[in-house]
Amino acid sequence: MRIFPLSLIVLTLLCAGATASAQPRLSGDARDIRAARLAQNAAMAAGDVERTAHWWTEDVTIRRGLGAGLSGIEAYKAIIERAPLSDTSLVYWRTTTDVNVSPAWPLAFEAGTWTARVAGKGPSLITGRYSAQWVKRNERWLIRSEVFVALACTGSGCQSKALVEPAVASTPTPAVPPLLHSMVFPKDSGRTRSVASHQRSLVDTATAILAKLEMHESTLKPGMHSHPPHRHAHEDVIY
Repeated sequence: MRIFPLSLIVLTLLCAGATASAQPRLSGDARDIRAARLAQNAAMAAGDVERTAHWWTEDVTIRRGLGAGLSGIEAYKAIIERAPLSDTSLVYWRTTTDVNVSPAWPLAFEAGTWTARVAGKGPSLITGRYSAQWVKRNERWLIRSEVFVALACTGSGCQSKALVEPAVASTPTPAVPPLLHSMVFPKDSGRTRSVASHQRSLVDTATAILAKLEMHESTLKPGMHSHPPHRHAHEDVIY
């Protein structure tokens, strides 16, 4: 009579052990990839182009949510450079749902969801899913390829058009903005956004002698700074 209850106890212990071993555990590499994605989200929301590009390879490729394709880190950076911080800009946020790290090669697969919100607040205008290939170089995980697919929209987000037909060129050519000539900016001009500083974007275009001129005004509160220390690839003038 004592054997039957003992069998039940043994079976219960075996089932509990099987359940515990079946629970997934994140590897150090998977945690690093998730942390890198969160850090890039924050850099992108802050409009920090160089910090955002920190996690891309030089030959990174992307298929955007509505179908447009890009190739190369400079083309990817141009997207963020052409979208200065403002209360009307869309801010994209990626949420990782799964990371698979290869035991044989320095490669990993990431999947997740993404959202687009005005200034990163309020309801999502566009939502979808994405996947990414990561490669480990010099002990650091970098994004080599990303595919985003828009799946749902609300409000003005539904006015965006999907790219259905093949593009004429493999890499879309950015539109050339009109040249900026001599002009005066009124003190209340420009788009604003409340961050650590009060920032107004004045101009982001080409001039007769410059390929790109981006200018904004920041009013800093006592003890505050506009952004963490970083390096610019080109000239940066503060006055």
